[in-house]
Amino acid sequence: MLLFLFIFIGCKTSKDVSSNPNQDKNALPEKEELKFKHTFHDASKEKILGNYEMASELYIQCIKINPKQADPFFELASIYDYLGKGDKALNFAREAVRIDPGNVWYKLLYADLLKKNGQSDKVIKIYDDLIRENPSKIEYYYELANAYLNVNNVTEAIRVYDKMEEQFGINDEVIVQKQKLYLAIKKTDKAIEEIQKLISLFPSEARYLGMLAEIYQQTNNMEKAIDLFDKILKLEPDNAFVLLSLSEYYKKQGDNEKSFQYLEKAFLNQSLEIDNKVKILLNYYVLTETDTSLRKQAYILLDALVKTNPTEAKAFSIYGDFLYRDKKIKEARERFRSAVKLEKDKFAIWNQILVLDAELEDYESMEKESEAVLELFPTQPFLYLYNGVANLQLNNLEKSIESFEAGVNLVVDNNVLSSQFHANLGDAYHKLKQNEKSDMNYDKSLKLEPDNILVLNNYSYYLALRGEKFEKAEQMSKRSNELAPNNSNLQDTYAWVLYKMGKYDVAKKMLEQALQNGGNTSATVIEHYGDALFQLNEKDKALEYWKKAKETGKGSDLLDKKILEKNLTE
Repeated sequence: MLLFLFIFIGCKTSKDVSSNPNQDKNALPEKEELKFKHTFHDASKEKILGNYEMASELYIQCIKINPKQADPFFELASIYDYLGKGDKALNFAREAVRIDPGNVWYKLLYADLLKKNGQSDKVIKIYDDLIRENPSKIEYYYELANAYLNVNNVTEAIRVYDKMEEQFGINDEVIVQKQKLYLAIKKTDKAIEEIQKLISLFPSEARYLGMLAEIYQQTNNMEKAIDLFDKILKLEPDNAFVLLSLSEYYKKQGDNEKSFQYLEKAFLNQSLEIDNKVKILLNYYVLTETDTSLRKQAYILLDALVKTNPTEAKAFSIYGDFLYRDKKIKEARERFRSAVKLEKDKFAIWNQILVLDAELEDYESMEKESEAVLELFPTQPFLYLYNGVANLQLNNLEKSIESFEAGVNLVVDNNVLSSQFHANLGDAYHKLKQNEKSDMNYDKSLKLEPDNILVLNNYSYYLALRGEKFEKAEQMSKRSNELAPNNSNLQDTYAWVLYKMGKYDVAKKMLEQALQNGGNTSATVIEHYGDALFQLNEKDKALEYWKKAKETGKGSDLLDKKILEKNLTE
């Protein structure tokens, strides 16, 4: 486009030069005239080739040869405008117009540069002249009106639009602009008159009736607005704008049932853009956080949304958001799955699916879905974490380690995430009984996140089971209990470490606290308490608690033997 413009300007040069009859009086000697034309030609060629610096130098030479010729000034103005040098461009354009005030192209460029420099008052003068010289050019009227608006002179802008109407006849674009301006200066009656012009010419055009109804709405003249809405619905029974307006009106009137009827009709209308529907539903989402009575309405609208927008991922996504908020986890996941079928590249939705897989402890789905999304986003470390956890839970230990190792290498400046990867690697290697690698990764995890409660707890428990590094195990378990006091699981671990260290009386006291904090529903905690009692020579009471552990759930593999032999077996 730029190349064509330059060629076009170059081709018009001789015509532009002759447009100013006064220039003949300043005719150069023939030799100088030839030199000017040759230099101007070379300059234009360099401009077309994009060599703007060389072109500018040559045009300046032209000005030195003949400062009374406007074309070089104009060309320089266009170059500097293109290069973003507004001040220079404006100066050269001003000079071109001064030399040849009758050239339309020069005036248009000058006006454009004035507008860019915020000098709309001067733009007004130029377009006034242009309209006087060329009254049939409708675009000049638009520019003049905009110039008046840029200096906040609404009255004069309206006057220009009136002149347009006189010159070119009724134009809905002009009338719509006039009514907006009348509303802006609080002349509502005038705004209504403008729209009524269009209605009188086009009585069956629902859009114009809607514009008038909107004015009546804004001025609280709802009786007239409702009358117009009825007329529109006779022309267009499914007019979404009217349906929404009526819904809002009846809501303000306190008639919530009728309000929702119109709203549902609007949602079932495919002409209502999905973004408008989503906006309304987002408002419902906020309202239904506290007003649960509206949730039934929300789901009716959500059903209408997916019915009328079956190919829009955002329709299913927002449906999933509502379901997830309302603890309908499986249903939410299905909606999110529908969304990614429509738009596979939506990472946020995939992430939500994996979160729900985890909440549902559906590790088979998590493994398959994380594999699928890894093909789309192979550089997202979170996905390797999901995939690794799924394989870890499914006892695909080698695969889980492979995922964790790949993911941790992608983490940048995120100690918490790196810590999670190493913690899971510790768990995986523990299951493989590769204790050295397991300990190494737990240590790395704690170095990155020293107060990771889960790692402190698991690491200390596994060390106690192995009968290794008791002091370290005790310190870690103690710290986890400091971070999360009164947690029966953490207290049980701490008690078990103390038990393995032979501190049976302290272990007993800790297990009693665990039982008080909810551990009385855990077969493991109850069995451990029985073990501590036995070591403290309270054998009858120990047997009682072993039996209680068996009634509560699954204890250790040795629980039945302890009960049968009435003896502690470890």
